[in-house]
Amino acid sequence: MKSIKTVPSTFCTLPKISLAILPTPVQRLQNIEQHLGLSPIYVKRDDRSGLLYGGNKVRKLEYLLADAVKTRHTTVLTIGPAGSNHVLATATYAQAIGLNAVAVIFPRVDTPAVRRNLVATLRAGADVRPCRSALTVPLGWLEGAAIAACAETDDPQAKILAYNIPAGGSSPVGCVGYFEAFLELMEQFRSMGKPIPSRIYVALGTGGTAAGLLAAISTLPVATEVVGVQVTPKIVVRRSTILTLAQQTLDLLAQSGCAQAQCTVREEALRVVTNQFGDGYGKVTPQAQKAMATAYELEKLELEGTYTAKTFAALLEDLATAPPHDTGVLYWHTYSSVELPVEPDPDIPERFKPLLQPADSP
Repeated sequence: MKSIKTVPSTFCTLPKISLAILPTPVQRLQNIEQHLGLSPIYVKRDDRSGLLYGGNKVRKLEYLLADAVKTRHTTVLTIGPAGSNHVLATATYAQAIGLNAVAVIFPRVDTPAVRRNLVATLRAGADVRPCRSALTVPLGWLEGAAIAACAETDDPQAKILAYNIPAGGSSPVGCVGYFEAFLELMEQFRSMGKPIPSRIYVALGTGGTAAGLLAAISTLPVATEVVGVQVTPKIVVRRSTILTLAQQTLDLLAQSGCAQAQCTVREEALRVVTNQFGDGYGKVTPQAQKAMATAYELEKLELEGTYTAKTFAALLEDLATAPPHDTGVLYWHTYSSVELPVEPDPDIPERFKPLLQPADSP
């Protein structure tokens, strides 16, 4: 494995690998403001968070991959649906720093974007293992896959088992990336001479992004609410999941030299929206389709139907019934805008085709 330099973060002693292009921009959505007759409405452009791949996974991987290196792992193991943004980001950045990546993937609604992500993951060199259902992936099977994938090493101190990165990178270590992201946002608004927005809208996939933001808000005298928009089933994430993960993140930071994290999570700063889920994960709703059209036509902001369009739809619905305070609202854009070097509708290897389900499947 190549030599990898890790450095402590600026606010704690946890190691970090610089992968992201930070700070990501904050922009006013002025055309949408004019269209709705409301202001201010902001977007945080985490779609531009990385050169190789953007979105919200890059910030998490800065800490997760650094922890893998610190603990002398040479392989990382993760899990997600076919065409997962998280799996692709993990494979891409693991390869970039010389780590092996193993991914277990399970069925998902078939779209061209899912196919492109899956092909890009394979081309990134990941060892991808198909599984017929997310509910039938036992931990022992995952560990067995990791052991089988780990190469022999001459270093007696190196571990054999892979470093486990949970779905979405949503562990306390990964959440530190979004604790840091909120501090970045605070500094950006301070530099603009503007107050922090009263509401921040973010997709709830596995909950790590919302948990990291909530953890940071809990340490500061700000009246900002995290509005998490449910896009995965409640078996994957729910309000209690986020609160627990946020508290675990605070506890980890407190143990890692961050004195301000010695506090209790502020439960009142979290609101979970459940009415945008629709017929299931990855199934586009009429509201999401309208949100995609509005964002692109007015701002050239590209959303997708699984996560970001449902989140933006929740923001638009809220604004129709609860106009923003003078401080405004912010949509945190978590979808990568990096163009993949993959053809528009690539062919998929036969062994992965059973994982791609028609849109009308139950």
